[in-house]
Amino acid sequence: MDCFPAVLRRHGYRTEYFTASDPDWDNQRYWLQRWYDATNFYVEAEEVDRINFELAAGRIRELGRAGTPFLATIVSISNHYPFRSRDPNPSTRIKPPAEAIEDTMRYTDDVLRDFIESLRGEPWFDHTVFVILDDHGYNLGEHTANAGERNGHRESIWVPLVSTAGTPA
Repeated sequence: MDCFPAVLRRHGYRTEYFTASDPDWDNQRYWLQRWYDATNFYVEAEEVDRINFELAAGRIRELGRAGTPFLATIVSISNHYPFRSRDPNPSTRIKPPAEAIEDTMRYTDDVLRDFIESLRGEPWFDHTVFVILDDHGYNLGEHTANAGERNGHRESIWVPLVSTAGTPA
């Protein structure tokens, strides 16, 4: 089985991966090197999504200027357990995951809005599809009484959000 980036590469797409989190986590670099033309690991972003997405947007603008189709995969880390808010004025109260995830989701929404708005003026924007998804869900106890424990539903909750931008061609 081939992965989506590898299939697109065979059809002339440039594929790049963007992250502020170590791509060697779970030996990902092995696969990333096979699937993507380049892996952009922004160590200097220190796992802060806003910085990661700003740096990725700069490279994506360069890819767009090249005039060939591309796939940019950007990894968001903020909305991930233990759900620590990146808000500049976070609450000092320790929150359980079911509450803390709301804070990190608001932050992630704000980062994504800024990211998409920063690309809106690009000539290729109206012919671009943004697919935004998480790597997995988190068990808040919806399917068992034990929030935080792994169960059969963990990987399939709260995952895809597909958003199209621009005007259909």
